Amino acid sequence: MTSLISQRNLLLIVLFLLVVKLVLLPVLAWQGSQIADLKSKSLLLKKAEYLKNSEEKFRDTLASIDQKLSASKEYFYVDGSSLKLDIQRGVEDVFLKNKLALTGFNWTMDTPGEVRILRAKISFTGATDQMVETFWELASSSRLSKPIEWRQQVKSLGSYFGGTSGFIILEFYAVPAAEKPNQVDGEAHSPDQQGFYKNA
Repeated sequence: MTSLISQRNLLLIVLFLLVVKLVLLPVLAWQGSQIADLKSKSLLLKKAEYLKNSEEKFRDTLASIDQKLSASKEYFYVDGSSLKLDIQRGVEDVFLKNKLALTGFNWTMDTPGEVRILRAKISFTGATDQMVETFWELASSSRLSKPIEWRQQVKSLGSYFGGTSGFIILEFYAVPAAEKPNQVDGEAHSPDQQGFYKNA
């Protein structure tokens, strides 16, 4: 009798283990996958809510960046077929105004791109004080230009500062003309005939 009860208990234990293996474990695994899926969806929902709440902030940031990019065009030449002639005329005007003789103007580089980069070798001769005034005005221009190389010789001309001759290589930058007038500080800006941006 005792042996029969023991066998019956063993059968019940075996059945219980089979139920656990075949029913409970798959159910627990399914619940685990559902919980993981819910956590993933909850995280995506939080991200979506963050993006939605930050939309106005992102819009303001993009508008600020766009305004700064538009304003920065004020410091570049406007790219076009007459760009080199416009730059050369502008440089010649500065030399003429300060009475420094311009003895040579040669383009040495022209690299296309979103920002077109040009270099020119400019030779000069005249009084040292005229050279200083000329280069100061070029450096003070609202248009971006950068001296790459500069060589000069100083000689006596009877004046207090003496005379000088040499050359300077300047780098200039140009961007495509805007399709619409730029808005800077509430005013419309468009390129003028000399390749500069100015108030319309």
